[in-house]
Amino acid sequence: MIQDVQRYNQIIHTALAADSLAMLKHCLSRQDEIKNGLDKISLTAERILEIQVKISHDAKRNQVLRDFGRVNPRGEYETNRKLRQGRTGLWLTQGPDFDFWYSTPGSRLWCSGIPGAGKSVLAVAMTEECLQRNAQNTRKAVAYFFCTYKNESSQHSTTILSSLCMQLEMQSESAFQILQEYHDQLFSGRDLSARPTAETLAQKLHLICACFTRTYIIVDGLDECDHRVAANVECLAKLSLLQGYDVINMALSSRDEIIIRQRLKNDFPHVEIKAHTEDLQLYVASELSERIASKQLRLRDQSLKDLIMTRLVGEVKGI
Repeated sequence: MIQDVQRYNQIIHTALAADSLAMLKHCLSRQDEIKNGLDKISLTAERILEIQVKISHDAKRNQVLRDFGRVNPRGEYETNRKLRQGRTGLWLTQGPDFDFWYSTPGSRLWCSGIPGAGKSVLAVAMTEECLQRNAQNTRKAVAYFFCTYKNESSQHSTTILSSLCMQLEMQSESAFQILQEYHDQLFSGRDLSARPTAETLAQKLHLICACFTRTYIIVDGLDECDHRVAANVECLAKLSLLQGYDVINMALSSRDEIIIRQRLKNDFPHVEIKAHTEDLQLYVASELSERIASKQLRLRDQSLKDLIMTRLVGEVKGI
């Protein structure tokens, strides 16, 4: 009897031990499940945080873009881009003056011409050529601006510099950090009327340009800045001349006015923009073909087309 009791006791303890082990295993398995669940929650939280940070970052960046990009030059760029006929402007963008300017660190160029010579269209051609040559090199950047008499805001040096900064910060995170810090200094304080100054913007632009191995800056229409012409030319000339790393290649475009020539003649190699025969032939041929196709121009003899083109091209004389 005692032996039977001892045996039953052992069986009971064994059963209890087995049950405890099963429970232990179940608890352990639940711990793994709980851990996996917590890991998933943690991962989800991290993703939510990343999204929130991205949203916050994008919102911040958009605010910086709005505050520094009050005048967007893209509209003028597209307008003049549409005016460009086919391969016009190749005499400049594939010529020695442009090639030297593009390939030489810290080089400068001043393009001038009479009204109607196509300065703004060629500024677009230069910008497009830089973008094309830089396509495979993210360490090079391009920024442009068009001053116009139609938009008084585009005639201020602070507007020009702000736009250049804004365009460049979109091409580099390091550049964005520089502009964001300056933005915070301006707009995060109590003085809600704070505005960037030309001097400080020029300093920030130097720092931003240093984020790249080369920065190409093209500004057109300096003669359209009313009484601000001299100040704007001086501001941009200093920006180019006082750089410390030769990373800024600057091209300016305007009419050949005395106040501009006097400031740029010693520091900016000069290229005169006038209607070139090749460009005129392309433009006139395109316009004639378009008018003939739309039946705005009817020619009984197709040889007249060549005669019209020859006479028009010959009579232009640089306009």
